[in-house]
Amino acid sequence: MAAWIGDGVGASDAMLHIHAGMAVLLLARVISGRSLATPVPLAIVYLAEAANEIMD
Repeated sequence: MAAWIGDGVGASDAMLHIHAGMAVLLLARVISGRSLATPVPLAIVYLAEAANEIMD
């Protein structure tokens, strides 16, 4: 799916992963209410990326 999106917007796969990770990080921060200095938002990014790799 990332290749299809990358072709549509002209971005590389790595760039899409970076932007998706940042979006998940900020969304996790807003939903959890925790500061970015805590490990909770980053742990959510790790879980989301692990789920993405499993689906691939």
